[in-house]
Amino acid sequence: MNISGLKVDFQQANPKTKDSDILFVHGMWAGSWMWDNYMKFFSNQGYDCYALNLRGRPDSIPVHDRGKISIYDYVADVKAVAEMLKKPIIVGHSMGGLLTQKVAELTAPEAVVLIGPAPPAGILMMGGWIHFAMGLFYSIDIVIGNSILPNIFFVRHLLMNNMPETLQGSIYDQLVSESSRAAQEIIFPGVSVDASKVTCPMLVIASRQDQATPFSTIQRIVDKYACDLKTYTTFGHLIIAETGWEEPAKAISEWLDAKTK
Repeated sequence: MNISGLKVDFQQANPKTKDSDILFVHGMWAGSWMWDNYMKFFSNQGYDCYALNLRGRPDSIPVHDRGKISIYDYVADVKAVAEMLKKPIIVGHSMGGLLTQKVAELTAPEAVVLIGPAPPAGILMMGGWIHFAMGLFYSIDIVIGNSILPNIFFVRHLLMNNMPETLQGSIYDQLVSESSRAAQEIIFPGVSVDASKVTCPMLVIASRQDQATPFSTIQRIVDKYACDLKTYTTFGHLIIAETGWEEPAKAISEWLDAKTK
């Protein structure tokens, strides 16, 4: 379906037993396909499920130069879809988790879930060698403002460090180049979020093996919002697509049952 010019995947509840709809928000380089497992799972839990494709993705809002998309363009995309849904619950992964934080400040969702989220302004992304190496390797592209898709070496170490090689290729083949402008804006000046205006229940899902969003960063996000945290040790950054994804999905479902009507 199309909402505000954005391509949005829809999975009808089977059957519908929940008042809220769920909106899934993907991260950098990804698309709605990243949520296939969760769409099926949560539709079977009674939710109508929606997964948007941010602008610049195939069949979504076209852009002339993907490298120049602002992080606030993406915020506008998520906000536009969320406002069309019934009592929305927003679930965001990685960059999508940061977009979810900002939209939770601007709107009034029923609840939000952040999975390996990028941090808002004021919380430094204290990454390891992989962040430094990627920044150095793609520094010219970043300065010029090109869209960037890291090569398979970087993606394996950043996103797929705990994923079987048999799955890595199929995931990588679906990734698209991402806006260097949005990446820069996340780092500096950052996306400011007023925690006092985020009044809905919030859950953060994290893994201690996540190389993209280190656990020290996650802890500071949790402290900012004084929210709930569920921690795992068996996943990398792609918690939603890795073997064993059902475990955090069930934890989210149980948390939603406890926190929402």
